[in-house]
Amino acid sequence: MKTQFVRLIDVFVMGPLLFALSQQKGELSQNERDLLAFFGVATIAYNMANYLIQLQTDRASGELATVDASDDAA
Repeated sequence: MKTQFVRLIDVFVMGPLLFALSQQKGELSQNERDLLAFFGVATIAYNMANYLIQLQTDRASGELATVDASDDAA
């Protein structure tokens, strides 16, 4: 489940941060800003798609509904 958390960080933090940086004027050229915007949008789209696919797979296999009691005993 850790990888799902990382995907959510990519979707809600890293992607928007890259996009926000692309909108700032400054030392970056237009090509560099365009590249940052592309990577921000691509990060959001790629990780959201993978998150939803994994969530659907987990639900279909019943993984989210089961609780392993051995984790609490350790």
